[in-house]
Amino acid sequence: ALFFGDTVGFPMAFLSAAPRKRWYQEMGGAGVHLYNDPTALGNEREGAYDFSTVDQVFYNILSADPEARFFPRIDVSAPWWWQTKHAEECVVYHDGTGGPQSFASRRWLADISEDLREYIRHVRAAPYGDRVIGFHICTGYTAEWQAWGLWDGKFGDYSPAAGEAFRGWLAERYGTDEALRLAWADPSVGLATAEIPSLDQRHGLETGVLRDLSRGKQAVDFYRFYADLASAAITHLAKVAKEASSGKCLVGFFYGYQTQHGQLQLDSQHLGLQRVLASPDIDFLVSPAMYTARAIGGASNFMSATESVNLHGKLWLDESDIRTYKAPVSDPVGRARNLEESIALLRREFGHVLSRSAGMWWFDMSGGWFSDRELLRQIRRMSQIGGASLTQDRRSAAEIAVFIDEQSLFYTVPHGALNVPLVVDQIASLPRVGAPWDLYLLPDIAHPAFPDYKVYLFLNAFYVGPEVRAAIEARVKMPGKTAIWVYAPGCVTDEGISLEAARSLTGIQLGMVSEGGSLEMELPPPAVLPEFGPGTTFGVADFPGPVFYADDPEAEVLARLGQFGKPGLALKEQGRWTSVFCASPGLPPNLLRFLAARAGVHIYDDGPDALYANRFM
Repeated sequence: ALFFGDTVGFPMAFLSAAPRKRWYQEMGGAGVHLYNDPTALGNEREGAYDFSTVDQVFYNILSADPEARFFPRIDVSAPWWWQTKHAEECVVYHDGTGGPQSFASRRWLADISEDLREYIRHVRAAPYGDRVIGFHICTGYTAEWQAWGLWDGKFGDYSPAAGEAFRGWLAERYGTDEALRLAWADPSVGLATAEIPSLDQRHGLETGVLRDLSRGKQAVDFYRFYADLASAAITHLAKVAKEASSGKCLVGFFYGYQTQHGQLQLDSQHLGLQRVLASPDIDFLVSPAMYTARAIGGASNFMSATESVNLHGKLWLDESDIRTYKAPVSDPVGRARNLEESIALLRREFGHVLSRSAGMWWFDMSGGWFSDRELLRQIRRMSQIGGASLTQDRRSAAEIAVFIDEQSLFYTVPHGALNVPLVVDQIASLPRVGAPWDLYLLPDIAHPAFPDYKVYLFLNAFYVGPEVRAAIEARVKMPGKTAIWVYAPGCVTDEGISLEAARSLTGIQLGMVSEGGSLEMELPPPAVLPEFGPGTTFGVADFPGPVFYADDPEAEVLARLGQFGKPGLALKEQGRWTSVFCASPGLPPNLLRFLAARAGVHIYDDGPDALYANRFM
């Protein structure tokens, strides 16, 4: 909820990338009075601030909607004059070409912090200042704190600024040349000479999709550092904005896209969410609605571990850039073909937002996407329902917890055969399980306020530290609980791949085949799993390896890897709790539904429909 003095409101806003007075009049008429439109930072010329275009954005909207409130979108990218003057502070891609400012640049962070302070001082002192409730701070690819060049096949950051920052990061982490040499398995490296790994080192398969730590941790360290660059800049600017507004305005960012980047996840710079959530200066985080399977007949999903966001006292906002029938026909991202489909998509998106205790804004990306009398009537009704929901029990009704782990990703190689089916496709399919589910970052299982669940689905718990292991022992390995482990649970340690570490975590002895192959497996006949008919298969068809399988005579084999003849899906009763291992990423929803029902989860829908629910709806 958003508090405006003595009143409270449901967080629903509007944003247009092609602003016209008419759009704001229509949204105001529909009961939406909160706006996230972009404004300039006022630093377009060196040595002087010009806020005239900033003021114009606010006044234009107020002239259309006198009840308007704002949390403007502010681009803190370095202006062109700054990039020209400080080229050494800008990104250098793997191919030698350059981009905008590096997130590692201390000069950029210092200069842009002062610009942000001046902007906030001006806005809060302006006649419309009491209408500004917060600030949405943006930069990076598509302004979403994504690494520059990410979706253009360009990978950074090889700039002098990043190199210097990397060496400083290593010095803080290792302290001595000897410790660094041991970690990197390189007797010649030093804290003063260490370099960012080449793209081949970053993306090379080594021994499959898991890092071969016998070759050293250079790539692992780089990706940790790369995520830290973005999260450190975000937390710094959040503090600047909070202080500049005397703590009276909300501050938020695009960040934490855990479910959409696929094989680009490691290179995205979005793997610092745990650090961002720990910041007391950040109030909300945002992403567009998940793009995978969002068309009519699809499902709604968020791009982040939103229950972790809630657990840490932040608000998740869904950027609902739904392509109605009024969007350009050429737009390929789930566009509705007519008014009926448009209404269905808007209702589905709002229902998902409502069920997950999130907020939202409608994003008109090219002008007039919602300019239809019936669409506006629907939005008005949704705004009313959102307001009514504030007096209802909006707590989660989920009995299934799903986990994504940032740390484990650092020990993997960017490859589509792993992270796409493991995370992107899996999350996109989860609404069809037939029961609600909550999504967390793995370390939050140790959070004191972490709720109780019946089923725990660990998507990528490959590297599990002592604190998380202890929390799993205390929370998961309890009477009536079921844990589902995917691909390589607990297998990655600082000493290399350990099947004993996997057995200790899961209670199931695993085996390993070093080479790759097909992870496809055929599910058993209906007598064993009633949900499935003969010949039903799932699994990644072409996997680089290594391949893990159940090698435990006490485990019940539910399905075998066709190519290897080894148990790929196994269940083992552990006395008080149940452990399930699946060798392949991408469990089918009906398989998860079967395992959830077996664990006593209430199944709302036995079919393949997408479902959203909380304690009220």
